[in-house]
Amino acid sequence: MTEKLKIVYRPLKDLTPYARNARTHDDRQVLQLVASIEEFGWTNPILIDEHGEIIAGHGRVLAAEQIGIASDPTITLSGLSNAQKEAYRIADNKLPLNAGWNGELLKLEIEALQDIEFDVGLLGFSDLELGDILGVEPDDPNDHWVGMPAFDQENNNGVRQIIVHFETDADVALFAQLVQQQITAKTKYIWYPEHKRESTVNKAYISDES
Repeated sequence: MTEKLKIVYRPLKDLTPYARNARTHDDRQVLQLVASIEEFGWTNPILIDEHGEIIAGHGRVLAAEQIGIASDPTITLSGLSNAQKEAYRIADNKLPLNAGWNGELLKLEIEALQDIEFDVGLLGFSDLELGDILGVEPDDPNDHWVGMPAFDQENNNGVRQIIVHFETDADVALFAQLVQQQITAKTKYIWYPEHKRESTVNKAYISDES
């Protein structure tokens, strides 16, 4: 391929996604692409063939649809065989994944961005990944219980359960009289002897330190 590459803006409707594209883009990742385009602009044109079928850039097209961009920058790769186009769709996604990071330099770069209050969420790392890079211990859910008062509750599990079938409503009423409890159409189970339910309305934990 000797001809120079030329960027041409084309309407989204003229771009055709590759039907067998193996790379997936969930809603979360598309939103990341949206945020990236809104922050940095369009930095990576869509690669297409002579017929407008996408070779690389399916995720960016989805992001453009979300933003409402009517036309995208494209580069037409002419002269590729079908096999080459199919292979490059995979290689374009896989080859960047084979690169690594210099952990120390990455940490310094991210910390520098944080120092100037740049939104590091735009970098594409999850909160857990950022914590690992920066050496921040992950949040321990158990820490949220520190200082909470002890909660003791007696074991109220029944020692035996039985299922009683009634033939008539009169039988239900007679049984209710025998156990001295109210049984309505909504009753699913009862305790015997009856357990009084304690209301939890307007109740809260109070720490000894407060």
